[in-house]
Amino acid sequence: MIVELMPEVLLFLKNRIKESSIDKSDDTDEFSAASARVPVGFAIVAAYQLRWFITQVNYPHLGKLCGLVIPSALTAVDHWSPEVKGQGMISLLHLGENVDTAELGGYADVILDACCQNIAAGDEIWPHVVETSIVLITHTQRNNPRSPWYERMLNEMLSHLERQPRNKERRMAWLESADSLFNGVGIMLLAHFRRIFPLFFQWMHADDDGTLILVLKRTFTILRLTWIRNSPYIERLVDELVVVYKEAALRRAREEIRAHICQILILLKE
Repeated sequence: MIVELMPEVLLFLKNRIKESSIDKSDDTDEFSAASARVPVGFAIVAAYQLRWFITQVNYPHLGKLCGLVIPSALTAVDHWSPEVKGQGMISLLHLGENVDTAELGGYADVILDACCQNIAAGDEIWPHVVETSIVLITHTQRNNPRSPWYERMLNEMLSHLERQPRNKERRMAWLESADSLFNGVGIMLLAHFRRIFPLFFQWMHADDDGTLILVLKRTFTILRLTWIRNSPYIERLVDELVVVYKEAALRRAREEIRAHICQILILLKE
């Protein structure tokens, strides 16, 4: 029933969202002007409805609707309202989890470009942007670690994290999703050591145990995929791990933290 309604419903919701979008061809068109034409509340409601309809259809049926779903979701992602953007990102995430790569066709690059352009989004939708971006890039660029999309997306994310290294919510959201991104990039992570490890060394001394544990887990993943022994970061890494091991005595999760550190040190000796 829902599948039968999708063509008509998605077109209506897409147009509803577009009514309060900014006309990028008009330099004078600002947020207030866009909202004055049609209240943004209409777009927000339409975005939630759009997300609901899209998430009701799963594999293998969703793939047949890509021509309808993708333009509608991208319209939401391109909207200036963070709330509308967020629902668009959730819709794209569901798409990435329920559609074969071949079914995305020529939309893959357009979707990845939209993800990259929204990495600098506000705190309220950062977790959605990160999770969606990583799911889609690992889905569409599978077995292609040299893909320029990996390079662009990882650089965009690292640049944003470097600007706000103390933002706990942002770093946690990224660290929670980064494992599959690292596995996708593989040995090419070597080219990003100079940006990844300074952040990791700083986060190893964060006040919250959650950040530290995730950093240790992601460090293990990186070491498993690359050859850090030949990099200038090996000595600093060992020194930091020793310090963190000692400091763990004052943390609640001391046993888990020390177990992860031992796991890393064992891997380094192999």
